Amino acid sequence: NGRTGLSGQWTSKGVGKYLEGGKAAGGMLVDQRFCPRIVEGELRYNLIGPDLVGIIHKKPKEGGISAVGGTGSIYTYYGPKEKRFANLTKNF
Repeated sequence: NGRTGLSGQWTSKGVGKYLEGGKAAGGMLVDQRFCPRIVEGELRYNLIGPDLVGIIHKKPKEGGISAVGGTGSIYTYYGPKEKRFANLTKNF
């Protein structure tokens, strides 16, 4: 947990102690590979049971690399039958 001699070089400003204090302190970690195409945004498909009820396109602010809320990212909301995502929705 955190930076050590074995963790290699980090270029972020955080200290890397995401799990400090455990679950009780709200510690959590999502381990995912960086996706350079994030600048194009990501889609969130919202379902109720098996039914698609909406699609959200989450795009990082200009120059950003995160589409997480609170980072200035832009959220655009679409209905479940949005034509621009029809192929993806059909194959989902």
